[in-house]
Amino acid sequence: PGYQCTSKKAFIERKLKENHYIAPYFSKMEQSNVTGMDTPLPAVACQKLAQDAQSAWQKRAERPGVLIDVRSHAQFRDCHYPGSLNLPGGLLSAYGGWFLDYSTPIALVADSHQQATESAEQLWRMGYQQISGYLTMVPKPDTIEAYQRQHVNAVTADKVDERIRAPLANWQLLDVRKQEEVESNEFDQAKHIYLGYLPEMCQQLDKSRHYTLACGSGKRATVAASYLLAQGFENVDVFIGSMQAWQSYQQGA
Repeated sequence: PGYQCTSKKAFIERKLKENHYIAPYFSKMEQSNVTGMDTPLPAVACQKLAQDAQSAWQKRAERPGVLIDVRSHAQFRDCHYPGSLNLPGGLLSAYGGWFLDYSTPIALVADSHQQATESAEQLWRMGYQQISGYLTMVPKPDTIEAYQRQHVNAVTADKVDERIRAPLANWQLLDVRKQEEVESNEFDQAKHIYLGYLPEMCQQLDKSRHYTLACGSGKRATVAASYLLAQGFENVDVFIGSMQAWQSYQQGA
């Protein structure tokens, strides 16, 4: 898009208006880019957790660190360990640095050893080397209460439209896209908090309210929902398809 500018002045003005997001871990990465990483990911850094360790990581009250679920968003919404953070694929390196610190141990929830290793390599390259191991089993809930703790509700465009047209007093659409995305296509009545800023700004949110998370496709919205649920928010759901679904819905309405 920058090459579409018709003059040097227009190009400079466009670049000055850009909003660059700098994750907290970048300062360590600057140092690592100069000195290099100590070692590549050692094989022992990403092994399946021993049974006693699995038990501790599975139980939220006993969990010794941050549990990152790198399975798909759909799998996470269907069933997950309460308090875990959903960061699959490239979202782990794109947004993990906003949610993690270097001193807290990390364990992964993955479909396979390969998926866990690929995710651990991303973390290792970012400087997160407190990797305890991984889990592969997420037990299905056996009670209604367990289902509510382990499941993330999803809503479609027609339901969001209904809520926008007749909003409840305690409902809020929360858009976690980048600023330029919001400026390009806004959601009516949405509050905007960039996904990376959520750890810093979630204190401004009311835990008693009902939040529907939205982004461009529903992926970042699921990440945001997982974080809010981990922080004690109880009434959270995800707008499936988000802006993509919204635009299709509006065109067909």
